[in-house]
Amino acid sequence: MERHGGSRLLWLSILSAWLALSLIISAQRYAVSGPGDSSGAFLVYLFWSGAVWIYWALVTPLIFRLGRRIPLSRQSLSFALPAHFGLAILFGLLHLASWAALGTVFGGMSSGEAVSFRDEFVRLAQFLPYVEVIFYWAILGAGIARDTYRQARERELEAKALEAQLQQARLQALRMQLHPHFLFNALNTVAMLIRNGEHQQAVEMTAGLGELLRWSLNENTEQEVTLEHELEFIRRYLALEQIRFSDRLRVEIEVPAELLSALLPNLILQPLVENAVRHGVAQSSSACLVRIVARRANEWLELFVQDDGTGLPNGWEPAPGIGLGNTRKRLAQLYGERHELTLQNASPAGVVARLKIPYRRQSQGEWPGEQYG
Repeated sequence: MERHGGSRLLWLSILSAWLALSLIISAQRYAVSGPGDSSGAFLVYLFWSGAVWIYWALVTPLIFRLGRRIPLSRQSLSFALPAHFGLAILFGLLHLASWAALGTVFGGMSSGEAVSFRDEFVRLAQFLPYVEVIFYWAILGAGIARDTYRQARERELEAKALEAQLQQARLQALRMQLHPHFLFNALNTVAMLIRNGEHQQAVEMTAGLGELLRWSLNENTEQEVTLEHELEFIRRYLALEQIRFSDRLRVEIEVPAELLSALLPNLILQPLVENAVRHGVAQSSSACLVRIVARRANEWLELFVQDDGTGLPNGWEPAPGIGLGNTRKRLAQLYGERHELTLQNASPAGVVARLKIPYRRQSQGEWPGEQYG
């Protein structure tokens, strides 16, 4: 159905273009005609122009097809150029023949004198062949430009579809990698609480884990979510970790209300918060603070995840893998070079992860790859 619709649209475009050309030429001829010409002369000019140019309208799709069958590519240029020059002459001669036939019939009728087809054809062939060749190449060029644009558009759509599929697959892979880690730690904590006789906390941990898993299974797979949505997941995760570490983990979240609708990549904060818990809280024997801060700096959204644990060792290098490796890849896919992600020691102690991305709000509804990619 779409193919037939496209063919009809192509035909309508071709006929409209040549009809417009006929109208322009008829108007020009009428404008320069003598003052004695009647208003009906315009219709005569229009008839002749339409009769002449309808030929090119009819053969335009054929020339488009010939352009695809005999492409002017570097590999076939030595054959394609002579072939199209020959076709241009052939189409031109056929046009002159049809023009001469019209002149023989209608010219004789208007003048009352017999007009020879041969004489009419020779007269036209004396000054029009180069024009016919130019028209053929103009139509051929228009067809090549149309096909090139269509192919480029199709490649662009295919590339976007593949990119979206790749991002979706990586997001799903990230979920599959992270959830077992949550599950393992949480179940291990529940087992420890039961062994220690802390049944109430074990119940709370189990209920919290069930709620987190339910929330995760119901979670949408959008590439971007609001900061409020992301923080909801982080709060659920940290609630489980607070049961696990008891009074050793304190949490502070400083996010202005006006930034809750800001957009950011789905699950982008989780690996940063998990790193703060695993390498800050878990490695420290004293109480640690995990602090999450969001602020806007002109056109940028800045997010900070900081802990006051032992800090990074000298010569530390980020290892490729699930956490920061996937985070950096997703940021590059979504924002190109318009992002920053740094991890460094904080003062006086601990580590701070800083994420900087373009600031956008949910109401704007743009896809970051289109604006920043």
